Amino acid sequence: MQKSNWGIYSLSTLLFAGALITSSCKKDDDPSQVTVSSVKSEAKELAGATAADKVSVTANIVVTFSKAINAATAADFTLTPAGGTAATLTVTNSGTAVTLDPTGDLLTGTSYTLAVKTSVKATDGGTFAGQNITFKTDGLANVTPPRAANQIAYWNFNNNVNSSVGSWTTTNVSSTYAADRGGYANSSVAFNGSTDIIEVDNGAALFAPSSTWSFWVWADTTSGHGLFCMGINGFKGSHVEIDGKCNWFKNAASFSTSLNTDLVAEDLWFNGEGATKDNGGWQGWNFNTDLRPTGGVKNVMAMKWAHVVYSYDAATKLRTVYINGVKMMQADFNLWPAGDAKLSVSGQKAGDGPAPEFSTKFAFGFAKDRSAGLWASEPWGDFTNPGANHFKGRLDDVRFFNVALTGTEILTLYNAEK
Repeated sequence: MQKSNWGIYSLSTLLFAGALITSSCKKDDDPSQVTVSSVKSEAKELAGATAADKVSVTANIVVTFSKAINAATAADFTLTPAGGTAATLTVTNSGTAVTLDPTGDLLTGTSYTLAVKTSVKATDGGTFAGQNITFKTDGLANVTPPRAANQIAYWNFNNNVNSSVGSWTTTNVSSTYAADRGGYANSSVAFNGSTDIIEVDNGAALFAPSSTWSFWVWADTTSGHGLFCMGINGFKGSHVEIDGKCNWFKNAASFSTSLNTDLVAEDLWFNGEGATKDNGGWQGWNFNTDLRPTGGVKNVMAMKWAHVVYSYDAATKLRTVYINGVKMMQADFNLWPAGDAKLSVSGQKAGDGPAPEFSTKFAFGFAKDRSAGLWASEPWGDFTNPGANHFKGRLDDVRFFNVALTGTEILTLYNAEK
C-alpha cells in the first residue's frame, strides 16, 4: 500500500513539475517581448546609447525588430523635426525589417525624433512598448531669416543650383560642388577662376528699389587676377568684386534718378582703412571701419569663409556693408553737393538696356552673364578670356531681400548661419 501511494505521489510531482516547465516555455515565447534590434540610416546606427549625428538627409531609415511585424501596423511611425511638422513617410515591411522612405530630403543640421508607436505588433500578435529615437541630420541647420516674407530668392547650393524661394530658372553652365563652412561635402558651389559661371534668368527682377544681398564667400587669392564674384551688367547694373589678394572689395552699382533717364553709377568700395568723406574718403562715405590694426580686409576674407551683406535703403538713401555681422562701411547719397544727380537717386537698377551690351540674366562667378557685351574688348572683362577676372573660390547661402535689413537683423542672420 505504501509502495502504491509512493508511486501516485511521484507521478503527481512529475506532472506538477512538467506544468512548470511548460509554463516557463510559454513565458519565453510571450508575444509581448517585441523589441527594436536596430535603426539604421545607411550604415549608421540611430538607436545607440547616444543620439547619432551627421545622419544622411537622403537615405531611407530601416527599423529592424526582434520579430516579424504585422503589415497592418507597420506604418505606425512618425518622424518629426524639432519644432516642425512630421515628415510624410512611405513605409514598407519585409519580415522583421520596416523601411521608412521620407517624401523629399530631410532638413539639414536638424534634430529629429523617430517615434515607434505602441500600436506596432508582431505577426504572432506580440505587442511593442513604444520607443523614441533621436538623431541629428548632416549639414548646417536650415535658417529662417529675419524678414522671411521679404526674401525673394535663396540659393543654398546643396548639390544643386535651384533657388528654394521664388521661381528662378538657374543654369549651372560650369561649376562644381565643394564643402561648406561646416565642412559638409557638396554643400557650396566652387568656381575655378577661368571658365565657371552660373546664370539666372530674369535676374533683373532680383533688384528692388530697396534690397539686401546676403552671402557666404570663400575667396581664393591664388588666381593672379581680380575676382568678379557675382552680378548683372557689371557696374551698369550691380556687381560684387573682390581684389585678387582680398585687400578690398566693392559693390559697383547703378541707380535711377528723378532728374534724368540715365543711370548714375557709384562704387561702395571697402578697403578697411577707415577713411570717410571728412578724412580722405570718397564723397558720401559717412562710416568706415579701420581694419589695419587687425590685418586688414584680407585677414577676415582671404582663403576663409566670410559672411558679407550689402544693403540699400531707398528711403534713407543709405548703402551699407557688413562682414560677419559687423557694420563695416556706409555711404549716404544725401551728402552729395547741391545739384548733383545722386541727390535724386530713387532706387537700384539692374542695367536694363539694349543688347548686346546689356542682358537680363544674373551671374554667379562673373560680373555679368556670357551674353552681355559690356567690357567685351577688355582682357579683364571679356568672359571668353580665361585670364579675365573670373571668380575663384566658393559661394554659399546667397539670399536676396526686397527690403533693407537692419543691422540687428543682419547680426541675427549671421549668428544663425555661422
